This record gives sequence, structure tokens and C-alpha cells, in this order.
Amino acid sequence: RLQDLLRSSGCAGYADYDGTTLTDNDALGYELVLVYTVNDMVGLEVGYGYCETELDVAGSITDKVDSYYFQAPITLAPGVVITPEIGVTDWRESGQEKTTYFGATWRIAF
Repeated sequence: RLQDLLRSSGCAGYADYDGTTLTDNDALGYELVLVYTVNDMVGLEVGYGYCETELDVAGSITDKVDSYYFQAPITLAPGVVITPEIGVTDWRESGQEKTTYFGATWRIAF
């Protein structure tokens, strides 16, 4: 999900300790998710997340990332759901790429 993607992009807010020096990492992040149920079979979900981190080291720059996605969970039968998703992750700094992805998950509850 979105928070996992942000965490994997370096926006977890962790400090670094190399045995002698503690380097603080200032981080700010938020996530907004809207969900709408069309009917018993189809739902819609859209989400946006933002993260900004900066190591407290001379010469370090602020790293920013935007991520947004759209999902449409479809209930095929009770306990059987397929969820297609399309999304974009945009590492906004120079030299970092923008990634567009598409996928789907299946969930079967017995």
C-alpha cells in the first residue's frame, strides 16, 4: 500500500548512527485516502501521499516524493475480491525518476 511505498523510498524518518556520530533525519509525511462504494460489487479508492526528508548533515538536500493511486475493488463472490490498481510515484528531485505502475491483487477468504 501507499505507506509501504513511501517507507521504501526513504521516507521512514530514521536516524543514522555509525558508532560515533548520530545523524538526525527530519521527516514529514501525510496520506489522504478517499473511498466510495458504488454498489455491493464495486468500490473506488483514490489516494495521495507526500513525504519530505532531510538529513541533518552539511550540504544535504531535502528529498521529496509524491505518490498517488487509484483502485477499483471488485467483489466476484462472497470472500473473493480482485483489486486492480494504477499509480504513480514521483521522486521530484533532479536525477530521480517518476514511476507509473499497474497491477492487481486477488484475495480469497475461506
